[in-house]
Amino acid sequence: MNQYTIYSALQGRNDYVPVCFNTMKRIFLLHILLLAFIHTATAQTDTTVVKKRSNVSKNIGIGFGFSYSLLSMSSSPFVLLDSTGKLGYSNIKNSLGANISLFYNVRLSERLYLRPGVDAHFLKAGIQYDTRLPNKKNSFVFPVAVEVPITASWSINKKGNFASGPYVALGIRPTIAVEQFVSLYPTIKNTNLNVDAGLGLPVKMKKLAARVELIYSYGLFNLIGKKEDDFYTNSISSLGRNFVGLRFYFSS
Repeated sequence: MNQYTIYSALQGRNDYVPVCFNTMKRIFLLHILLLAFIHTATAQTDTTVVKKRSNVSKNIGIGFGFSYSLLSMSSSPFVLLDSTGKLGYSNIKNSLGANISLFYNVRLSERLYLRPGVDAHFLKAGIQYDTRLPNKKNSFVFPVAVEVPITASWSINKKGNFASGPYVALGIRPTIAVEQFVSLYPTIKNTNLNVDAGLGLPVKMKKLAARVELIYSYGLFNLIGKKEDDFYTNSISSLGRNFVGLRFYFSS
């Protein structure tokens, strides 16, 4: 079977890819257990360390934000038509995106905060492939994802008042792609782990505690999978999902 035959066969596919419910359930279960542990640990701290009771507080908040993808990729040309030896190429197509967040804010001290949360992230970045026609074929990478960021924030303000000055944020971001929205090719792994680094600033509001954060998120894993006789997949040796984001958080 030549490359063009493979291409034609792939063009006609219309498979249904089910949502990976079991994996999503595991992530949510781990997140719930984490929240329960944090709640128990901080509650015990409130009970046993009376002098520091006022330093520990917990609240639930919501947030939203915007992202811009910074995909990284290493690829090689592929043969579009054996009879002529015509080569095709693939390239990255970055895009803007948005997210919504639900988080649990834990103040461990005047300068240290811990924020586990759950994000729904919509970021339609992807790959463009040449075809034997003038138009290109688009493939999307994690267009809809569920993320479980766990972020620690440290106030730069030496006076020890987290609410009145800038802070630095570091965290991890386990991610799972909602497979119902993932393109059929190339073959892409549906889980990733990102490392986040950012800067934040409290915003004074009358009834809410608000924060604005600028973050950079770097994906640690190579997302490209393996599939025989599929030049969409085999022409790419590495694929990374990275992004920058502007986030707005609100809590009581």
